[in-house]
Amino acid sequence: MKKGFTLVELLVYMAVIGVIVLVAGQAFVDATKFNVRTRNMITAAEQSNDISGLLKEDLAQMGTKSWKEDVSGIATFHIDSNVFMSVGPSVSVVDSSSYELIREAEEERSGDSLRFRKMAYNESGAFIGVQEVTWSLRNYNVSDSTGTLIRSCKTISGTGTGDCPKDDVVEVTIAEDVSKFFITPSIPGPAEVGASSSSTVLGEDGIIFPEPGSSSSSEIRFRLLPRSGNLADVASGKLYRFVGSVSPTDGGETITVSNMETNFSESETPVSVHNVTSLYVAEIAETPAGPIGSEDWKTKCYEFTFKPGDVYSFEFRLSYMTNNMRLFQPGKDLFALGLRKKHDGSRIATAKVNDFMIYPPTSMNATQYRYGKFSVAGTAPVKACLAFTIALYSPLTDQGSISIKKFHVKKELAETYHFPTGAGFYSYNPDDPEEKKLVKAFMIRMEINRHREKSVLKTEIHVPSNGVKATATE
Repeated sequence: MKKGFTLVELLVYMAVIGVIVLVAGQAFVDATKFNVRTRNMITAAEQSNDISGLLKEDLAQMGTKSWKEDVSGIATFHIDSNVFMSVGPSVSVVDSSSYELIREAEEERSGDSLRFRKMAYNESGAFIGVQEVTWSLRNYNVSDSTGTLIRSCKTISGTGTGDCPKDDVVEVTIAEDVSKFFITPSIPGPAEVGASSSSTVLGEDGIIFPEPGSSSSSEIRFRLLPRSGNLADVASGKLYRFVGSVSPTDGGETITVSNMETNFSESETPVSVHNVTSLYVAEIAETPAGPIGSEDWKTKCYEFTFKPGDVYSFEFRLSYMTNNMRLFQPGKDLFALGLRKKHDGSRIATAKVNDFMIYPPTSMNATQYRYGKFSVAGTAPVKACLAFTIALYSPLTDQGSISIKKFHVKKELAETYHFPTGAGFYSYNPDDPEEKKLVKAFMIRMEINRHREKSVLKTEIHVPSNGVKATATE
């Protein structure tokens, strides 16, 4: 007898298969949707990364002013006047910042436009011309809140290139589906924190010592004040008594320290009192410093106000030692510069700035340039003098001398900036050329909305060459 499926069984089988197909089909559809979303997210993220790289490559050279040419082994620097822009209501104002930012209100959901000039170089690093580049969000569609990010370029002077021709404009679509493109310049100086102090007068390149406008600023003259202890201090072995001589005592471009006593001894008996030279930085004066043992360093050393968050540096030069100071041994002999309190000469622990170890040049070909960079800790400004400490332990070094040239202290403007927050981010846009030339970075905030999958880009781009105006030679 033949057996088969009954109608009921067939219907049950069909229902089961239908359920399986439905579940499998839904899983396939979900997987496809997930795959599409993932691809859109990856594409948007890749676009953001690519755009970030292009922006950094462009903006990193914003406002470069000079180029070098080697002729018969002689380096000559040239400045092309076309890199300077005339923006704002008065075209007679030459803007050395070399950029113009056109802001759009955030509530309009559109974007900003940045136009700037930079110098261009060929593959060999030779200067070829000045380019004007513009980044802007175009063709903004209100219905889907997206637009097209465009980069345009033209060569103002010199030789044009394929992507940046002479006296013509080439526009390239960088990305579509861009919903936000906002650019904000940095604000000079760190964000305000804690207590504040009176503003410091800045000289050329941020020099704060010698004080800009003082009689010693133009030639970078300074003086060094010796710190001496009394007999009780010497007997107790305190390390701040002065041993040696300073010339000239009233200051100058170069200060020579000599006649220092070495702590070297062939005796096995430990030295109880160390011979230490301690010298405090001060401005020049019409009258010489007091005699050795005076308290001039307490009242006349230059007291700096270092703000937390700001970056400072000191610079000076050391002559090559043509005397026995060449026997100076790093790690054994001490030559350092550090922060000290004005009235008692103690270290400032809260600043958390260690002394800088300094080594004299060991050969005629060694650099004489000495440089250090620091920033104080905490939330309140730190008041401090700067002092050299020299202690010699190698034999015969006491028969040598050290010459310190053109000591000065700077506030590093290129590394000191912050960005506004909140609503201020979308409104800050300095238009004064004197303020714009202090802009050292830009914050880029961009959003790509690709089929409802968003990729957000937030990046800081440094523009170290956005400096002051120079005299054009070309």
